[in-house]
Amino acid sequence: MLRAAVLVLVVTSAISLSAGGVSTVNSYTPAQEANARQAAMHEGFEPGPVLFAQAGNFFFNGTKNGHSYPLTVTPQGRVYAGAAN
Repeated sequence: MLRAAVLVLVVTSAISLSAGGVSTVNSYTPAQEANARQAAMHEGFEPGPVLFAQAGNFFFNGTKNGHSYPLTVTPQGRVYAGAAN
């Protein structure tokens, strides 16, 4: 029984990977990242590297007028900036 369960897990994992990889709440596509960056730039920020993404929200550190801000960009393209560092 244990061997059968392991075999099912291995086959299921292989099928998932062959179907385009495993998608998680933290996964994102290059197009989603580009849209988030564009939204931040539209608001006047220069976004740095993606710190992390979750459920379509992107988190960056961005600069504007010489100050650094933590940024959250929503899937809808809304940009929220924290206090300047």
